[in-house]
Amino acid sequence: TVKTVADLLRLTPVIRTTTDGRIGAAGFLLGRRNRLKKLARHIARHTDIEGPKTVAIGHAVAPEDAAQMETLLRAELDDIRRLTITELGTAFGVHGGPRTIMVALQAWREFEARDQRTGEDAALLEVN
Repeated sequence: TVKTVADLLRLTPVIRTTTDGRIGAAGFLLGRRNRLKKLARHIARHTDIEGPKTVAIGHAVAPEDAAQMETLLRAELDDIRRLTITELGTAFGVHGGPRTIMVALQAWREFEARDQRTGEDAALLEVN
């Protein structure tokens, strides 16, 4: 299987979702050492988002890895306006296993909201 070959060669697959919703391989990280650092570098080199960013980090029973990934991404990426860390749900965990790390990037933007009590528009600004 692909997993067996990847394990033998000490490869960590990187999976990417495209803007049109397709999922596919984005590459492989070589070796098991410094995998988080390698992933942060891979993300920084391959992102097409310029300017301010929103970042989400998900983890499967790996809060320390997620915190380390935050530090690494802040060093590799310019202008992170918002960064959220959360636990992954079971669907990701069952496929990726323990210590799976997921990173999502989005262009940061101001957004508008409507106050549900008054019906008035309220401009909200995302900040850390």
